[in-house]
Amino acid sequence: MTQPPDPDDHPPQPGGPRPIPSLTRRLGARLLDGLLLGVVWLLLGLLVFGATTEAGTDAGGDVTSGGGLVAAYAGWAFLGLLLTLLYEGGLVATRGATLGKRLLRVKVVRTADGTVPGWGPSLLRWLVPTAGWLTCGLGTLLVYLSPAFDGTGCRRGWHDKAAGTQVVGT
Repeated sequence: MTQPPDPDDHPPQPGGPRPIPSLTRRLGARLLDGLLLGVVWLLLGLLVFGATTEAGTDAGGDVTSGGGLVAAYAGWAFLGLLLTLLYEGGLVATRGATLGKRLLRVKVVRTADGTVPGWGPSLLRWLVPTAGWLTCGLGTLLVYLSPAFDGTGCRRGWHDKAAGTQVVGT
């Protein structure tokens, strides 16, 4: 005896159904986005730590205080978090895709109607893997691998299910 299909598994899409992208395309988009964010975050780190190192040394070049370095690291970590929120959350909320997703022709849509997610679902979709960093990144890795465990064939990750979204091809 089979159960009727869940309407959330195959949402209606404007213009007809869209293909479900492969996990390889999704991973590629994630890696491109990670590379872009990593470069920007590294440049921010060079600015933050360069300014802190100059301010925290005496005439001989010796470090005078460790407190400034701790504050700089905390500020840099906060900037990284804010950067990912604005990039991932903002672009998915307003356009349905980050630059990496656009390059690999994938898009995030609402499962209910196939439209761009908007701010609420986008921020929730960003928050689920970000919270996974509290487990030394293992939770984030599991969230990003979770589409491989989706038995419906839609390849929805835990972050997609929490936000009511679906990744589709464009």
